[in-house]
Amino acid sequence: MQHSSLASSLTAILIVGGLRQRSERCLHALLAQSSGVQFDILIIDIAPQTTPFAGRDQPHVRYVHYPDCPSYATAKVEGIRNAATEFVAFIEDHAIPDPNWAKGVLNAFRQAPDIASVVYTYKNLNPRTVISRAFMLFSYGTWMNPTFSGYVASGPSNNIAYRRAVLLESGDALTTYLDMEYLFHQRFQAQGWKMYKTAEAIIAHENWVRLLPGLRDVGVHSQFLAIRRVALNHWSLAKRALFIGGMTVFPLVQCWRLGKSLRSRPGLFRTFLSNLPILFIFSAYGAFKEAIGYLNVSRDLRAIVTANELFIPRDV
Repeated sequence: MQHSSLASSLTAILIVGGLRQRSERCLHALLAQSSGVQFDILIIDIAPQTTPFAGRDQPHVRYVHYPDCPSYATAKVEGIRNAATEFVAFIEDHAIPDPNWAKGVLNAFRQAPDIASVVYTYKNLNPRTVISRAFMLFSYGTWMNPTFSGYVASGPSNNIAYRRAVLLESGDALTTYLDMEYLFHQRFQAQGWKMYKTAEAIIAHENWVRLLPGLRDVGVHSQFLAIRRVALNHWSLAKRALFIGGMTVFPLVQCWRLGKSLRSRPGLFRTFLSNLPILFIFSAYGAFKEAIGYLNVSRDLRAIVTANELFIPRDV
């Protein structure tokens, strides 16, 4: 990797917590990106106490310690504000980028000036259990096609790149939007911006290997989505009740949509069919917790979401 703060147009933002070896693994892969690519690396460390972190002293790595950070989304905003490049690319500490990932992100943004977000291509880092395979498909299946590049209507949270100016346009609401990025994607696409999925930028994602932790993760994020959606859109009780009713059929709709998106990829579609019972359990539990979120909009789940992302091992 080459680095020049004056020439770089991309900042890779890595948010780290208590699992240092896992985060160092990701940083090592960032430092090993293919030559000829100029980009910055920004680490936002929200661990309560400063502990050794191998690689943070590299000349092309910037490090910010933010021990009183209240949420994962707040850490992302801190990264955006500390970056000085045109594009920012988030990568979770439990993901590993392929050597050409940064090059692929930059090439994707160069496709058109109206691209606000670049979606990576995702693969499974730890496919050793049926739960990890099902969780990967449930979370990233729509974007796992290794050959497709083109415009898409949606993208995941956390492992995704943005045009920094589009993020900053949200002003004080940015933290709330980044709590659940699906809502942010809807917002900027309504303004005419586009999302582009690239086959060049590949990351391997580490997944939960046991059912109960995977269910807990799905449930917390689903409930948090409901709470944030109500807060952003100022929904009335009647509209919340309407969406609660919709949760009764949502698992069927969600599984049908996922299966439809995978029909053209025989290998992934076979994996979908063989894991359908587990996928339905994930979806049904997520719908149940989302309904609870519409009922109890006052609960603050930020600490739980942050712990799931940065402080609880997945591959155990």
